[in-house]
Amino acid sequence: MSGTAALQRSQALRDVGRALATDPAHVTPAQWYRQLDEARRLGDAADDLARNADDLRASSRSVPLKLGGGLAVAGIAYDIHSGKDPVHAVTAGGVGFAAAVATGALIGTAIPVPVVGTVAGAVVGAGVGIFTSGMVDGLFEDGPDVGAAASRGWEAVTDTGRAVAGAPAALAGTVSGWFD
Repeated sequence: MSGTAALQRSQALRDVGRALATDPAHVTPAQWYRQLDEARRLGDAADDLARNADDLRASSRSVPLKLGGGLAVAGIAYDIHSGKDPVHAVTAGGVGFAAAVATGALIGTAIPVPVVGTVAGAVVGAGVGIFTSGMVDGLFEDGPDVGAAASRGWEAVTDTGRAVAGAPAALAGTVSGWFD
C-alpha cells in the first residue's frame, strides 16, 4: 500500500505542477481550480493510504503473537482442567510458546519474502513449540532422561500432525451428522 501511496503522491505533485504551469489564456479559472482541487484530493488520499499502510503493518506484527499467546493460555487451561499439575501445565505451555515465538521470528526474519517468511516462520515455529512442550512434558513425567523427553516431543509433533490431517474428515462427519 505504501508504494501505491507514493505513486498517488507523485501524481498529485505532477498535477499541481501542471496546474501552476498552465497558461491562463488557455484555461478558465474554474478549470484551473478544478485541477488544483483534484491534485489536493489525490495528495490527501495518498496520505491516508500511507497512514493505513503503517497501521496495517503494525497490527500484522502483533496479531499472530496475540493469537499464539491466546492458544497457549487455552492449552494450559485445558491441561489443568484435564488434571495436569498447574506448574507442569504452565511450564510446558509457556516454554513451548516461547520456543514457537523465538523460532517463528527467527525463520520469518531470515526469509526476506514477506508472505513466504511469515508462513514458514509460523509453521516451523509451531512445530518447534509443540516439540518443546512435549519434551518438557516428558521431563516432568519421566525425569531427567533427555532421550525419552525428545521422544515425547516427537510424539507430540506426530500426534498433532495426525490431528490436523484428520480435522477435515472429522468436521465433515460432524456436519453430515447434522443432516441424518
